[in-house]
Amino acid sequence: MAERSKAPRVFRRMETATEYLRKLGIMKFVVEMGESIHQQTPDTRRRPDRSVAMRSTFKSASEWEAWYGAEVEAAVKEADSPGAEWVSNEAAKAQWAKRRETLLESVKQASDAQRTVA
Repeated sequence: MAERSKAPRVFRRMETATEYLRKLGIMKFVVEMGESIHQQTPDTRRRPDRSVAMRSTFKSASEWEAWYGAEVEAAVKEADSPGAEWVSNEAAKAQWAKRRETLLESVKQASDAQRTVA
């Protein structure tokens, strides 16, 4: 039985079924060739819920890609404009070092305050 649906498990290939049973420790089994196997069509084996989920995922990804592309294009236009202000690498590193020190200090103060309360 399938775990979620509790419907009988159907394998497309005998080798797959054999390997599955072997992993369960079943070394001997009987195969029943019933009508239900012959009546299955490719449409009955599809999972429409996964199809909808995948379409939604691809739609979200394409929307994100369009948004990201627009953001990059805007940033490039801004950087290419004559009024763009450039910051040296050294100035940027110094600015981030100052921010990092401020953040570490606030974390230390919060930690000290927590120890005082406890």
